[in-house]
Amino acid sequence: MAFLPEEITKLQTMADEMARLIEDRDNTSNNAAIAYSKIGRICVRALADEAALSAKRTTRADSVVKFQAARQARNGKKTAATAIVRSLLCALMVPSATNSIFVTGKFSMQ
Repeated sequence: MAFLPEEITKLQTMADEMARLIEDRDNTSNNAAIAYSKIGRICVRALADEAALSAKRTTRADSVVKFQAARQARNGKKTAATAIVRSLLCALMVPSATNSIFVTGKFSMQ
């Protein structure tokens, strides 16, 4: 339920107008004041709901950005660590004629 900017302005204006009408004791009856207060409360509730949704969206967007950055940093560290480990394992595991002589005592080409 997202309001357009014009609708938000209209709700704010209506709430202010209802408050002025309620205060006008000379030109507003008690029944009209009750009706105006209900209209004003509805406007204020709609504005509060809109503000809460907007704050929620902002907070959610900030959290998404923060957690994405954390995951990217984690994946970057993981990728760097994985590359180092792979290069070390490859260096140790690559069979060569010189390595096989020292390990097995026999010469073999694999």
